[in-house]
Amino acid sequence: MRNPQYTFDQLPFPDTRITHYYDADKQAAEDFTVAFPGVQVAKSVEEMVDQVDAVWLGDASGYGDDHFDLVAPGLTRGLPTFCDKPIGETPAGTRKILEFARQHKAPLMSSSLFRHEWGTEAALRLRDAGEFGPIEHVVAGLQGGYTDNGWMVYGQHPAWMVVTLMGPAVEAVSLYARENDCHALLTYADQMPGRIWYGRPSAEFLYNHTEVHFTKKKYEFTPAIEGDFWYGHHYEMFRMAATFREMALTGVEPVPHEEILAVTAIIHAGAKSRQEQSRLVHLEEVL
Repeated sequence: MRNPQYTFDQLPFPDTRITHYYDADKQAAEDFTVAFPGVQVAKSVEEMVDQVDAVWLGDASGYGDDHFDLVAPGLTRGLPTFCDKPIGETPAGTRKILEFARQHKAPLMSSSLFRHEWGTEAALRLRDAGEFGPIEHVVAGLQGGYTDNGWMVYGQHPAWMVVTLMGPAVEAVSLYARENDCHALLTYADQMPGRIWYGRPSAEFLYNHTEVHFTKKKYEFTPAIEGDFWYGHHYEMFRMAATFREMALTGVEPVPHEEILAVTAIIHAGAKSRQEQSRLVHLEEVL
């Protein structure tokens, strides 16, 4: 997946390097050092945080139930920390991590790659310029077949897209799923709803597709840049890492805590709606 030729004239960062790696799977830890020569394998998180300046917790497919225990040692030391989604498994778990970070004055970031796509950045520039009016609708699509378990992990991505473009003040969620296709409606008090389409079909693999409807323009995009998915995927990974690095250097958190908590609540409200015949579930019911 990692192509060292995709540098964006920025990589490797001149003043940043990976020095230590911890994984409960010892073989996975050893494999990591093969891909990144010079990295030391830490025996424990507690050992690692005494020797680093910042912590990145990545989780490809877990539910986040172990994230607090993994990030707490670094947060206790006030280290800038990235915590992958789902950040805390449940709204209560997410709130626990957010409050713990504030308590120890540790800069904390959680995010989705969707937030850092080339197209997302362009959509935000169009929104802020105001030339085409405000955003009225967002349809955040995700390829791959919907499953209930998949919603809890990968549904976070399109939820992040809606929250990034339309804001975190979601009031309620209605989710309908049939076979491997899912549609979720995210309602707001003062604007039109956002929409998630999990299971959106595509003739080619692009992973996700987003439509942003301004008053005077529709802007749609995928992660691909000039039709190249992998180049675009490297870009969003680069931008996420660069955003975290900037937080580590400045101490300024790039993602408001209310957005992080809102995404977790949206996912759990959607799951509850799915279990209750797609009724509109208010976020306050799961917070």
